[in-house]
Amino acid sequence: MSDGKYSFRQVGLAVRLAGGFRGGYPTAGVGVELLRVFTLDLVTWAEELGYYTGQDEERVYMAQISLGF
Repeated sequence: MSDGKYSFRQVGLAVRLAGGFRGGYPTAGVGVELLRVFTLDLVTWAEELGYYTGQDEERVYMAQISLGF
């Protein structure tokens, strides 16, 4: 294509989104893959430390970077 337009597949970029609920708290995640070599994943979720939902929330964040050939 010579019109200057590119799709994500043409530049080797893939984006994944995830979301939901765990124990009454929202969860979220995003993953980015570049050229099938570099991957970055970011996620968050919450865990309840109290006896009932909403009493004592502990939010957890996690990141992972991968290189593969």
